[in-house]
Amino acid sequence: FRIRPSVSLTGKYNDNIFATDTSEKSDFITVTSPQLKIDSTWDRHSLRFSAGADFGRYQDYDAENYNDYWANLDGRYDLTETTNIFGGLGLGFEHEGRDSPDATLGGLKPTTYRSNNGHLGFKTTHGKTTFRLGATYEQLDFDNVPTSLPGISIINHDRDRDLLGMGLRATHKIDEEHEIYA
Repeated sequence: FRIRPSVSLTGKYNDNIFATDTSEKSDFITVTSPQLKIDSTWDRHSLRFSAGADFGRYQDYDAENYNDYWANLDGRYDLTETTNIFGGLGLGFEHEGRDSPDATLGGLKPTTYRSNNGHLGFKTTHGKTTFRLGATYEQLDFDNVPTSLPGISIINHDRDRDLLGMGLRATHKIDEEHEIYA
């Protein structure tokens, strides 16, 4: 296995942290982002794990601070040299930026949510043509946000949802550098 830890430190300046049309407030934000990636180095099959976080700290408006984190595990099992099955699972705990079109107005802090997801698929190659079939699932769970009124929260559970997806792709290799797909 190959293990790759990393950490990055980012400084930002935002001249309108609440994304308002009037009475803009500005602040400096420091984001610390640790990350860990572990990859298999096998000749056949593969397994990958990754986890990371973004810890955002505002200089003046600390109610906007956030702790986002996530983890993913995915892999591939080779049935033959030209056919495999693949899949993965992931989870995340994140926040919604104030500038998001879906962001809730009037909350004392940004909206937080959880994301659970998975994918599964099948891939096979015949000559210069590859076929890939896959399905995805994601569950989103939004948290309520407190307001300045005692005991009153902005209800976000109506935004909770499950997302399903399915796709089929066919790719034909024209030469070493070009391919077409549908």
